[in-house]
Amino acid sequence: MDYVPVHGLFRKRHLQRPRVAGWDYCAILQISDTMFGDKAASVSRVEWTQAPGSAVRAEYDRDQFGWMVQQAEFLRAGLVHDIDVQSLANLLTDMAASENRAFESAMRVLLQHMLKALVQPEKLTRSGLYSIALHQVDARRLTETEPGMHQFLPQLYACAYPDARRLASVETGIEIDRFPVENSWSMDEALAYVPPEPVLRGRKPKG
Repeated sequence: MDYVPVHGLFRKRHLQRPRVAGWDYCAILQISDTMFGDKAASVSRVEWTQAPGSAVRAEYDRDQFGWMVQQAEFLRAGLVHDIDVQSLANLLTDMAASENRAFESAMRVLLQHMLKALVQPEKLTRSGLYSIALHQVDARRLTETEPGMHQFLPQLYACAYPDARRLASVETGIEIDRFPVENSWSMDEALAYVPPEPVLRGRKPKG
């Protein structure tokens, strides 16, 4: 092995580079005396240098996809000290928030259609039925596949109703006072809601 002193440390360049595209790997070794009078080397830190002809190191704000690929390669190589910890934490937080927003959005649209069916059942269409079923599927998938979200679901569901009420009023042109101020459906009831059959054009409803 070829050791080169660098500011009181010793540098050992490995013959085999880890599989991180475009980067050379250097281990910085700390040399210390042992109780037996010989020398022992331990890894103090890891350095990366850009390989000739490679692209500039990916940055989170400039190239998020390239940054994610690179961070994954660092993790697979066990190079935890080279992980962009703060940006990775921000990304994970954003991903969790995105799942919350997806659930709230699905419930908002679902409740909007339910309110429209409540106030204007004669205007319900097959397209409306499809939208109700679709957003039930989307919301239910999140509740079933993301158990960590369960603690946030009641609050997200509660936040969805006022917006759904306002949007239903805007879409139908009906005064908002015609829509219930309080949400009478529980979350489970909304997810299991079965709308009435739409009235076919040109045909009066039975009864």
